[in-house]
Amino acid sequence: MNVRHPAPDELLLDYAVGATGPGKSLLVACHLSMCDEARARFALLEQIGGAVLETIAPDRLERVTAERVLRAIDGETPVLERPVRTASSARPVEVHGIPLPPPLAAHAEQIADRRAWRRVGRGVGALELPVSSAEGKTQLLRAAPGVRIVEHTHMGEEAVLLLSGAFHDNGERYGAGDVAVNDGATTHSPVIDDEDVCLCLAVTEGPIRFVGRGAWLLNLFNRF
Repeated sequence: MNVRHPAPDELLLDYAVGATGPGKSLLVACHLSMCDEARARFALLEQIGGAVLETIAPDRLERVTAERVLRAIDGETPVLERPVRTASSARPVEVHGIPLPPPLAAHAEQIADRRAWRRVGRGVGALELPVSSAEGKTQLLRAAPGVRIVEHTHMGEEAVLLLSGAFHDNGERYGAGDVAVNDGATTHSPVIDDEDVCLCLAVTEGPIRFVGRGAWLLNLFNRF
């Protein structure tokens, strides 16, 4: 699969050392099943994390972030948790004709139930997955071809994995397997390509906030 925007190393390394919550862990596992480049980089990051882990006494092991591991490479000593295994590259499951990465197969029945989806905007539906936690809401987002998402910013970090379809955002095109990471520094209005439905897996650490004309009214009924 031709992936133009693989997950950033910080996210892969957080996953490798067990520092991602359940939602981001699911997102990274799906991404690894779709992207050869990310799998290769992840394997290298696992080796780095494992090498550092061997220098840590067992009674000092605890969860850390990628930032602390990267500091270790420069000579500091972090405290690491046991690395997580890579995702399976087994054949994906299809729901309504849309292929799902193997890590999502456990949720296939829920995804296939149209009654479980809710409308969150014109041409946009959402399905919250049971891996949501205090660390972030995990949703599948389904947008119709040609839809323009209302301009907004974020009240926390958002990580999005494209499962099918494509969209354009701030001059970049994102397709299946690509990962987009946004936060409060980003203001954008993604536009779905005209050809196909766009299906995304999104993990958000806070709500979005609409901006521009009429934003105050949209924010009153914001369901993202």
